[in-house]
Amino acid sequence: NNPTGGTITPEEFRSIVEYCESEGIYVVMDESFRGLENLEIGTKRLPAAVSLYDKAISFGSVTETLSLPGLQIGWLVTREPKLMERLSQLKDYTCLRPPAVSEVLAVMGIRQREKILQANRTRIAENYALLQRFEERCPHVLQSYPPRAGPVIVPLFTSFSQPVAPQNPTQDSSSATALATPAAAPGESHPDASRQGGDARAEPG
Repeated sequence: NNPTGGTITPEEFRSIVEYCESEGIYVVMDESFRGLENLEIGTKRLPAAVSLYDKAISFGSVTETLSLPGLQIGWLVTREPKLMERLSQLKDYTCLRPPAVSEVLAVMGIRQREKILQANRTRIAENYALLQRFEERCPHVLQSYPPRAGPVIVPLFTSFSQPVAPQNPTQDSSSATALATPAAAPGESHPDASRQGGDARAEPG
């Protein structure tokens, strides 16, 4: 999920797809970050939605996972020919054809996909390690959880939180702030949370 960096398990995803299938509901899945799962903490890659269900639609691009945002190349996959025909007609009226050089560069990136994905996963882990070291030095400033997938997280800026008035005159106000603003769990929102992130190419520091 962008911007939380959270994800669901393959079992949870299959249960959602099964429910939608039982009700005839379309499943539209943005899979732009698929391939950037945090394997070190046990995140499992979700199957492509279109591989599970006839009425599923999968979106992807070379922007996030392959770090090629300037190419503006993406794709849509569906197993419904009539839907694809309608979408193709709509695209003809709303989108210009991308430059041929962008298509060629996108194909080159896709052919090197596994190498690029591994490099980006490594870079994400290195950048988060830098953030963790900062948190250890300045725990009063922010708290965060590692992203389960993708390069984006939502840290909690604890220094911006409003302290609760101490009940005990001897109580330290900083401890009151900590009690009033616990870190949000992965996937949850928090009023003091702020999105931080960028594409996977961000250099450490």
